Amino acid sequence: MNADGLVVGIDLGTTNSVVAYVNEAGEAQTIAGDEGTRVVPSAVYFPRSGDPIVGQLARERDVIEPGR
Repeated sequence: MNADGLVVGIDLGTTNSVVAYVNEAGEAQTIAGDEGTRVVPSAVYFPRSGDPIVGQLARERDVIEPGR
């Protein structure tokens, strides 16, 4: 399949997010996130230094530093 025929769907939910595409067989396939799960928590953590962290790791940081 070339890029012209690629179909991608994104569900940016307030609790969780999912990204999927239609494969060559015409079936929807969800894409796993960095942690290996296909449903990723819609959370972003901004550390005092370094890059933002997203997903489950960001949600876990909320317990330690709820204001960040």
